[in-house]
Amino acid sequence: MKKIVILLLVTISIIGLTACTIRQETSQKEITVWTLQMGDFADYMYKVIRTYEKSHPNLHIKWVDVPFSAAVMTDNPPDLINLNPDFSALLAQKGTLEEIPFEAVESFNPEIIKALTYNEKLYSIPWYATSAITIYNKDLFAKSGILRLPKTYKELASISEKIKTNTGAYAYLPTITENDTRF
Repeated sequence: MKKIVILLLVTISIIGLTACTIRQETSQKEITVWTLQMGDFADYMYKVIRTYEKSHPNLHIKWVDVPFSAAVMTDNPPDLINLNPDFSALLAQKGTLEEIPFEAVESFNPEIIKALTYNEKLYSIPWYATSAITIYNKDLFAKSGILRLPKTYKELASISEKIKTNTGAYAYLPTITENDTRF
């Protein structure tokens, strides 16, 4: 009799735990977020995800860092993905992204939103934005006889040779990266 009671209690406990688990799983939604080669930011990403999940207890975020960007064109794409603007435009051209209504981004900087549009439609929102800055040495310009600052990178390139000839200093060192080409 003692064995039957213990077995019954164990069975009831298992059924009770299973029922709780089933209820929890059906009420909790999961969103999958993909990033492309952002493993170096794992600590930051997990902190953001944990913070968001704490304030949204019925939501679970599954973060997948994809090393190969073509994976977004699979039959099972993610709900969200971190992309650079160039790749977003490419995917928008291929019709693989959902359009985002402009009303959803009214609080964002309009110039950044404008830069993210493709065919007057929005397919991505800014995760972060950076600004390119140019620093110049007034003395080098004066020694070279340059009276007016260049207004474009093309103008800067054209006066750089004059600065190098007159002062021996390099005047322009462009940052060339995948998404920061100037010419």
